[in-house]
Amino acid sequence: MPLPRSNSLLSVLVPLAAAAFCDAPATAATLLYYDPLDEGGGTTTVNLGSNGAAENGTLQGNATLVASGKIGGSLKLDGSAGTYVSLGHSPLSGSTARTVSIWVQTTTTSLNTAMSFGTNTGLGVKWDMDVDGVATQGNGVAELGVGGARTTGSGTKVNDGQWHLITMTLPSGSNNLNQTNIYVDGVFQYTGNTAMTIATTGGASSVFYLGSSANSAGFQAFNGSLDDAAVWSTDLGASRIMALFELGNVAGIGAGGADALFTSFDGSQSAVTTGGLTWTYQASGIGGNTGDVLSLGNGNYSLNLGNGAGFLAIPEPSSMALGFAGLLICGTRFRRK
Repeated sequence: MPLPRSNSLLSVLVPLAAAAFCDAPATAATLLYYDPLDEGGGTTTVNLGSNGAAENGTLQGNATLVASGKIGGSLKLDGSAGTYVSLGHSPLSGSTARTVSIWVQTTTTSLNTAMSFGTNTGLGVKWDMDVDGVATQGNGVAELGVGGARTTGSGTKVNDGQWHLITMTLPSGSNNLNQTNIYVDGVFQYTGNTAMTIATTGGASSVFYLGSSANSAGFQAFNGSLDDAAVWSTDLGASRIMALFELGNVAGIGAGGADALFTSFDGSQSAVTTGGLTWTYQASGIGGNTGDVLSLGNGNYSLNLGNGAGFLAIPEPSSMALGFAGLLICGTRFRRK
């Protein structure tokens, strides 16, 4: 629904400015790895997830960071051997529940790996998120390989040269490839149809790559662009995976901002400022289905996270007058305690 009209613009913007200055964005420890790939140049990438600098990236070969992508900048890879990003060691291990997500843009006609971790030393010990562009095999769909077995892909083709969000999950309490779920652009595609116990290798013996299989550095090298990579140690569930896609596709909000919104919704329900927008909690009245992000015009958005509850967003106030007003309100709050 549209934001309420008022005879005074400040009556709407000042309270939200106060929220932006008084309330810090929520964080969630389960977002282990998050790289927006927004550096726009250089030879390193920065992990903003809770695992920290241990999973910062180092570009190899012809990998380049460019200013344009799906959400801000992106990583460009040419598919040549030795071109990938090394991210240290696996962000998780064993059969830990997980959501692994990355935006891809490719026209590959071969088997390319967008993101991988673990090792290739045994059965079920790696996690390869692949685009299978081979016409006689996957014909452009998303597939998951875990070592000794892989899903047989079906559904939406992602090698059409457009940006697509590939998301793969292992639910809590599950430990098998035939319990994994594959989503494209927020929409469920299929459940893994091959049996293999998942026991992802972690620790110092493991690897973590963008644009390469865990088999070896540069193997199944990705040809195309990658953006906004993230790993959670939980299964976000179908509605939040849709919200993750919608936030990126409609509002230009990456996985870090999405995580902050999910965490706030589950906890304090405080305002979240991300991507130049201030999102304020609404207990009811948010339009669309659960997981939907709606553009309300004039840079305003809504996010439905369950039965009409969620957030309304307006562009973050930028004038010094509104900022000063926000600080004054913060001060008033403190004096009244």
